[in-house]
Amino acid sequence: MKLRKKVDTNRFSEIIKGYNKGKEIITSKKISAISEIIIPAKTAMIIELQK
Repeated sequence: MKLRKKVDTNRFSEIIKGYNKGKEIITSKKISAISEIIIPAKTAMIIELQK
């Protein structure tokens, strides 16, 4: 069973204003919408914001 956490990014709205996508820098995985991010359990995620 895989556990994951859904993160609503509204609390970061001031920081991410003007950005709508990103790239996870550890895996180079593209994130098409940063309004809601799903993070697997016991992992870290660093996102490079993109317009």
